[in-house]
Amino acid sequence: MNLRPDLELDLYARYVDQLPDFEVEGYAELDARLAWRLDTHLTLALVGRNLLNPSHLEYGEETLGSAPNEIAREVMLRIEVKY
Repeated sequence: MNLRPDLELDLYARYVDQLPDFEVEGYAELDARLAWRLDTHLTLALVGRNLLNPSHLEYGEETLGSAPNEIAREVMLRIEVKY
């Protein structure tokens, strides 16, 4: 969503159902990005990931049978430079 010509807000909501084989409960999460475009080459963005819960379990990226991973909430400042 463009709040102003130089200010953007992006929201990403998702729901993951339970994974009983991995003993992972279902969860809902929200990611957000607030970006301020300073000029055509420079943008500052405040990004938050997994904002609804302090953490949640996900299964591993390896093969099925890997141990679940605890994924924590993240907040970061991002500088985007285009050249």
